[in-house]
Amino acid sequence: MKERNTMDNEQMIIDDTTINVVDQSFIKLVVDVKKELKLVINVKQAASAVMIVDLLGQDQRLNIETILADHSTLTVLYLNAGHNLMINEEVYIDQRAKYKVAYSEMDEDKVKRIANYYLRGFQAEVELVSVALIKDQIHQEFNCHHQQKETVSFKEKILNKSITHIGYKGKWIIMQLSQGFLFLSLGMGGDLFLKRTADIGPDKRYQLRLYFDDKRSLYISFWWFGYFHYTDNGFEHSMTSLLGYDPLGDEWDLDIFYKMLEGKKGNIKSFLMDQHNIAGIGNVYIQDILFYARLHPLKKIDTLTSLEKKKLYNAIIGQLKKSADVGGLKYEKDLYGDNGGYDFEYVAYKKGKPCPVCNTTIEEIKTGATKSCICPACQKQ
Repeated sequence: MKERNTMDNEQMIIDDTTINVVDQSFIKLVVDVKKELKLVINVKQAASAVMIVDLLGQDQRLNIETILADHSTLTVLYLNAGHNLMINEEVYIDQRAKYKVAYSEMDEDKVKRIANYYLRGFQAEVELVSVALIKDQIHQEFNCHHQQKETVSFKEKILNKSITHIGYKGKWIIMQLSQGFLFLSLGMGGDLFLKRTADIGPDKRYQLRLYFDDKRSLYISFWWFGYFHYTDNGFEHSMTSLLGYDPLGDEWDLDIFYKMLEGKKGNIKSFLMDQHNIAGIGNVYIQDILFYARLHPLKKIDTLTSLEKKKLYNAIIGQLKKSADVGGLKYEKDLYGDNGGYDFEYVAYKKGKPCPVCNTTIEEIKTGATKSCICPACQKQ
């Protein structure tokens, strides 16, 4: 068992570990549950923390022991639990401590959660809340913390640097500077606008603004939370290093896709949406991809034929490339405020409408933590 004290804006990929919160902290953890993992969160007296914990792995067990000392507070949001993850949580709370927790993208069919709370002092508070209720608090505390804790060193590293190349990996934008790299993720959503600095004054909706010497500014808005990181080189970034293949990249082909599916037994939708397998496919695109391949979202991988795998491979590339070629989805905006040109082509978000192939009424089904629209005639399980 390893033990770590937190630092401001700390982000770690962890195995069995103890996290000690000794001050005011905003902590981002990526937890890789490989077999059985124990995580201890120890919030010291009068300390406070806001945590976002991104859970990886499936069919595994995560044991969480949370200890809150006198007058401490902890707000934690657990994200993206894998299929059949077992969460066993024990929380020990001392005098006047407060604990608030929410779970995103989890449901009873997907995640088993057992929680035991031990209130050891008066006025101790435990609150299990919905993601919607905890959203604003995490957003506010994130902004407040970073406004107070932002260091000069980050600004110094990017000040007077030029952007020499812009690329992407999955849902991350990667900016290569004349020295160093910037990594940007809008998390659950956000906006990027490039405008003349004089055109927009200070706006509370934007958490970040980058000024350029041509009198333009890049405004960055996170709807909920997001990431903006600097590294000295492009290989040091832990979160993008975990991502899988780029489906539109040169390194991914049909043979690799076949090998990726070998020995897998879960359902095909969960596999494709796992960013550690293929980076960049979300619930928006997966519905039409699976329809194009005539596959049910819950179809087991080990039942797929070679022909079905090939059709699925072509559907992934085809649908993503169509969207990329016209600037993304019609409700998305580019740097200049212009909408994309890609509309949902087949069944995505068309519940109750006729299938474009056979006229069967499109249905919406539950697929773990998400929902999918399917044609029950064209996509038989």
